[in-house]
Amino acid sequence: MLNEQQKVLIHNARQLSPDARILNETSIQKLETELNIVLSDEFKIISKEYSYEWLGGFEWLAFSKESKFSVSSMTITLRKNYNLPNRYVCLADDGTSMILMETQNDTSKSAPVIWCSIEDMYRLANEEPMIYKPDIFNNFTDFFAFLIEKEKENQGI
Repeated sequence: MLNEQQKVLIHNARQLSPDARILNETSIQKLETELNIVLSDEFKIISKEYSYEWLGGFEWLAFSKESKFSVSSMTITLRKNYNLPNRYVCLADDGTSMILMETQNDTSKSAPVIWCSIEDMYRLANEEPMIYKPDIFNNFTDFFAFLIEKEKENQGI
């Protein structure tokens, strides 16, 4: 169930981009199965109301595995080629930076979202501290709020 902050954020997001898709339970479960992860309750709750992919002007990876550039395929590639720990999911990659979500084993726990340089992704893969001042959001709700602010900037509001 949406909390008050999430309700306000989703309302604001719909004002900025009213035609956004939502993620359904089937696509969420499919991703969890493909990547052997557990997505946080807050990610699921927000994404079933409004997909983050429509905000912020980032080059988002598609949630559908059918896309060549999908969350699933990029995450699997990073795991295979760079040993990115299985708890991370790649949401966006623009060639110089990435947006990763750190999943937990418990759906009620927050999933931090990390916007970092490619170099810091390599460091994460090696379980080393990041050094290039990544933006770290404590949970998906905070990240969603950030995306709304970025979208406002992009639209000149």
